[in-house]
Amino acid sequence: MQVVSYITIILILFLNILLPSNIAKPQSFEGEITFIKQTFKDTSFYKYKVKNNIIRIDELDENLKLKNYMIVDLNKEEIYALNPNKKLYTKLPIHPWQRNNNSKDYNIKKTQNYKIIKGYRCYQWRVKNKKENTEIAFWVTSDKFHFFYDFLKLINRIEKSSIYYLTIPETKGFFPMLSVERSLLREFKLKLSVMEIENKKMNSSLFKIPAGYRYFKRN
Repeated sequence: MQVVSYITIILILFLNILLPSNIAKPQSFEGEITFIKQTFKDTSFYKYKVKNNIIRIDELDENLKLKNYMIVDLNKEEIYALNPNKKLYTKLPIHPWQRNNNSKDYNIKKTQNYKIIKGYRCYQWRVKNKKENTEIAFWVTSDKFHFFYDFLKLINRIEKSSIYYLTIPETKGFFPMLSVERSLLREFKLKLSVMEIENKKMNSSLFKIPAGYRYFKRN
């Protein structure tokens, strides 16, 4: 009897050690991603700050100094826009992206072509839409970027780079380090590329509305 009880206790302790690792959630990226957006007419700079499913998007000037920013909370499904110069903030309406019947217009090809970007192995995914005379080549990597797909869905940008990416199946954990948009005749339209990416612990205060900011009510 004592032997059976002893074995039972050992099994319980063993399972308690194993279970947390079996049911643990995948680790998520925490840190900063700085990228550049280029068209024929304009060049813009942005920085993602990421921590615990909250993303702060900084809009930067040509000297990479902060202009404005947004805070996107995926857990609460809330988006705030902030103006540091005027110390104002406002809550933005939420209209999450939803897949529609137009998805059949997209031709998606996940290739085995790859290149190294900022130390990450990135595979080429191509999305073509003949009706829109557009093809976008995404160079994606997989390394704990579980926030990105839900982030794109929540903010629901009208840019083709966002919409085309959302049509791709099975993108959880992936992140595009580079995307190039062209016409079907290979005419350049837009390029988004990561300038710098850094895994590091982020201060929680970066993702909160600073004291002293006034709420601006939108019409």
